[in-house]
Amino acid sequence: MDKDERIEELERENRWLRHWLMGISVVLVLGAALEIITRFLNL
Repeated sequence: MDKDERIEELERENRWLRHWLMGISVVLVLGAALEIITRFLNL
């Protein structure tokens, strides 16, 4: 495996990682927002 192939593979993995992190953070933010809203409504 030469250098270019290795770099392409790393970039692909990075893209996947970024998608996962973005997805997870979006879910966390939405969950926190929902919790805040429900607490507000319960007051």
